[in-house]
Amino acid sequence: STNWAVTDCFFGGSFDTPDDERLRLDRAYLKVDRLRLKALLREKHAATGVQLLEGYAPAAAIAPNLFDGGLVHDASGSTLTVKASGG
Repeated sequence: STNWAVTDCFFGGSFDTPDDERLRLDRAYLKVDRLRLKALLREKHAATGVQLLEGYAPAAAIAPNLFDGGLVHDASGSTLTVKASGG
């Protein structure tokens, strides 16, 4: 993992915010090893009987922070639609 002392957030393209506008948070940011985390979670889930259903989000970026298909961000929140792999 990698740890940074502050977090820079870029929200450009949303609600007329310029693409290069940055918000700096005085909070740490931690980047984890995705594959190691996935393996650890699979192991813990398998030990407790949780079944992993693999799928995908049928969405593509059409502009900064704008997506078609199964990913919608709006004033009420975010909605992600997941489809089962292979179907």
